[in-house]
Amino acid sequence: MSFLSEKDNNKSSMRLGYLIAVICSAWLLFCISIYILLMVILHEGVNDWTGLGLFVLGILGGLTGMGYAKAQQKKHEK
Repeated sequence: MSFLSEKDNNKSSMRLGYLIAVICSAWLLFCISIYILLMVILHEGVNDWTGLGLFVLGILGGLTGMGYAKAQQKKHEK
């Protein structure tokens, strides 16, 4: 598991946390797409697009924040 290795103990790694966040976000977005497809097939569609959109926006916003924090950390480590 080379993504956990740190040669000098002064640097911290956010790779594992960011990787887990990306995988969990992808899984949530996949589940949301399955939900939308099931609602279209079994019912007349999704009734609350605003709530669903805000949920997706929250997921992607959190991922964007983590990516920005990771980029800032890597910039200051060099």
